[in-house]
Amino acid sequence: MECTINRYGEMNVTQNTLNYTIPFSNTSTQDLNTLGKEYEKKKKELSNSPYYLFTNQVSIIRDRFCFSFHLKGMKAYYYIRQLHYFGIKTIYS
Repeated sequence: MECTINRYGEMNVTQNTLNYTIPFSNTSTQDLNTLGKEYEKKKKELSNSPYYLFTNQVSIIRDRFCFSFHLKGMKAYYYIRQLHYFGIKTIYS
């Protein structure tokens, strides 16, 4: 199940993956290559910061960009799996 986490996007947790989607209308582009280049540029700027988690994959789902994060082994992984207690439903098999 998807859950709106702010006015820009939605989050969906399935097994060990968190997908964050945002509509094209909330970005300056609809092109995956352009977004990828800008994302890599920002990733290089922030690479030394311990406060950012970078996506493992960026894709397009209908009219949205989808940022996928593989969380297994991450420090807050078990906390994220419990988000359904806070009103965010997560899917596990």
